[in-house]
Amino acid sequence: MNEKMDVSGFLKVMKRRYVSILSVTMGVFLLSVVVSMFVMKPTYEVNENLVIGNLNKTEEYSETQQLNMLLASTIDFIKSPSVLNEVSRESGLSSEQINEMIIIRNTEDSQIINVIVRDENPETAEVVSGLIAKTTVDKMTSVFGVQDIVALDDPTENSQVQQVGGVLLNLSIGLVVGLLAGIGVAMFREHTDDSLQTSKEIEALLGVPLLGEIDMKEKVRGRSSRPYTGVQPENDVEAMKRKKRGEVSV
Repeated sequence: MNEKMDVSGFLKVMKRRYVSILSVTMGVFLLSVVVSMFVMKPTYEVNENLVIGNLNKTEEYSETQQLNMLLASTIDFIKSPSVLNEVSRESGLSSEQINEMIIIRNTEDSQIINVIVRDENPETAEVVSGLIAKTTVDKMTSVFGVQDIVALDDPTENSQVQQVGGVLLNLSIGLVVGLLAGIGVAMFREHTDDSLQTSKEIEALLGVPLLGEIDMKEKVRGRSSRPYTGVQPENDVEAMKRKKRGEVSV
């Protein structure tokens, strides 16, 4: 097979291998349907925002440095054993489980720390997120004497629970992955196929031009379309008569 391929050649391969592409695409898509419906469980998340410092205050360089240190310390403190153990006692979950549920985000030059809690149970995610926010604020205030820390959302109120991903997203991803896998299989089969597909490939291999082509499909189709009448063709009948008479045709 020629290693170089242009757009027209690629489209010809896609047309020639469309059965493989469709088969692989549908196979992967059906697999994603089964996994999304019966294997994967939906995940829910709750966001809690903690504000460090005074947002309306213009700070000097030294105060900015202190604020950055306080932000970094608070981010580390959220996942510290002091907070995790307290939340574990109140929620009934282990510290390891709570630690795996927490995602902490902080945009550069931002005084807001975003705490995300994810779990398969929306009620559990909501309870844990509220406990983390409350415990962090209380301990930072009582233990370290930090006054400029507050939770934007009231931990006692119900937080907004959102579902992460979904069946439609998984099916869309499965369809795209299946299509790419189908194209990959088609290209692999084309690359490993040593058969000659076109007359140009034959000319390139032999080094001589072809004088003509015979469409074997049309020839076979013409034979199969001729009805059987039980009467042999005239040439065959004459040949059999000569054979009986002992005549030999030259």
